Amino acid sequence: GDATLRGQLSSPEGATLVYNGSETVAAQLNKLLAGNTNIFHVDDFGAVGDWSDTTGTGTDDTAAFQAAFDAAQAVGGGKVLASPGKDYRITYTVWYPSNFIFDGQGCKIMLNAVAEGSAFLPKTFLQSGQGIQTTDVIFRNIFDLRSYKQNNWGNGFGMLGVNRILFENIGSSWLWFHLIDGCGGKNVEVKHCWSTGTTSAAFQADAAVGGTAVAGVLPNGTPVPCPFGDGTVSWQYTENMRIHNCYVVNAGFAAVHIHNYVP
Repeated sequence: GDATLRGQLSSPEGATLVYNGSETVAAQLNKLLAGNTNIFHVDDFGAVGDWSDTTGTGTDDTAAFQAAFDAAQAVGGGKVLASPGKDYRITYTVWYPSNFIFDGQGCKIMLNAVAEGSAFLPKTFLQSGQGIQTTDVIFRNIFDLRSYKQNNWGNGFGMLGVNRILFENIGSSWLWFHLIDGCGGKNVEVKHCWSTGTTSAAFQADAAVGGTAVAGVLPNGTPVPCPFGDGTVSWQYTENMRIHNCYVVNAGFAAVHIHNYVP
């Protein structure tokens, strides 16, 4: 009867009794929830985004970025967001995982490095086995990733040991080395990115050499040298890197630098 039906629909299982097309409402809601479960926001992990170019000060948000990236990895992959209009401060390398998207949503990032190193590197950079790869990564929508007072070392992004990675809508007003260093990356696409100042090349497709071509930096300032560089490891070379629809001015060396290491 009517009363029984009302009771069933209002129960915790009520959504399993109502169909929308060929699926129950419960099934469709579960799909929506699953699609949004693996979304993390750096602000929820303590990032403040209060860097000021005027005072040269701001909260160190590196640990919050790393915590959000780690949370995405812990569930098998996901998306990390930042807030539009905020300017985050990074002082050491943030390590990114596989099956991962970072969407800055128009944020700015100041690389105020404590030592020479890239702002972002794959977690597998910390492992020397060439069979260990970071796969399927996207970085997009960063309005300005730059280094402080044009005197800090480092790259924007490194990708040694990464297979299938996309950089889209990322800009930089100043970085000491490269906005995107393709060293050791496979199947890389760079599109709609811009750079208006470097001492080297804005984009580079090269090889890891001598343990110094790409470096990370730990929270205590200790550098993490490139794990490859003897000329025998396939993953030290860049392969299939496509750069298109990008804008570069005032590059200190070249817009794009392509070279290989011969031991």
